[in-house]
Amino acid sequence: MSVAKNVSGKKIKECLLLALEDDNEYTLDDTKKIAVAAFKDALKMGQGKKRAVKVDSDGVVIKKPPSKYNLYIKDEMARLITEFPDKERKELMKQAAINWNESKAADAADAAKIVD
Repeated sequence: MSVAKNVSGKKIKECLLLALEDDNEYTLDDTKKIAVAAFKDALKMGQGKKRAVKVDSDGVVIKKPPSKYNLYIKDEMARLITEFPDKERKELMKQAAINWNESKAADAADAAKIVD
């Protein structure tokens, strides 16, 4: 199963014009091959820029530390999976997110009590 990809006509036209030469004659098959190649080239051009990777002086990639949410979800998913092994991961993830929001609200309420 292939996924349909869209590319702007402007990018395809640019690639097509670069591939075609005024002095040459082309058959229908040649034109089809050039058009497909132009589409693929335009698709490659259209792909977004890759995120910059931070590297230390030794060439080792520096990873960003996980957020509080990431750490909470990791622990909560482990707990929920052992507690409800028959449920789908999608449902467990929803529940973990709900639990995160509830715990955040509870922390905010506790902080408000301390301030008062």
